[in-house]
Amino acid sequence: MTLEGFRAIPCFFGIMIKYTHEIDYFISILLDKTAFMEPELVKILTEIKTHGYHQWMLSYDKSLIFTARHRHDNLIVFEESFLGYFSLFRDLETYAEKKLKKFVARKALLHH
Repeated sequence: MTLEGFRAIPCFFGIMIKYTHEIDYFISILLDKTAFMEPELVKILTEIKTHGYHQWMLSYDKSLIFTARHRHDNLIVFEESFLGYFSLFRDLETYAEKKLKKFVARKALLHH
């Protein structure tokens, strides 16, 4: 729903703006604890946080999701950027599969 006189940006970008702000907040919290994290995880999180697409989405204030006029509503313009950005999340998922699930399983066994 949009207010009269305001033009909604495409839904996809509205969702990406909202979640990029949330992702950035949680990554910032995690990166405050870098002394306790493996360098590989710090690298992946830092690459996500500093990626051009991530920074571009952060430039839109969450409160302006429904009022901002997006420069592009054609996703093809962002194809290369999307590929790079989302491949970082695949790297994070792979890291979690290899390292974090084993760590959690080990901790659970130790507490029983």
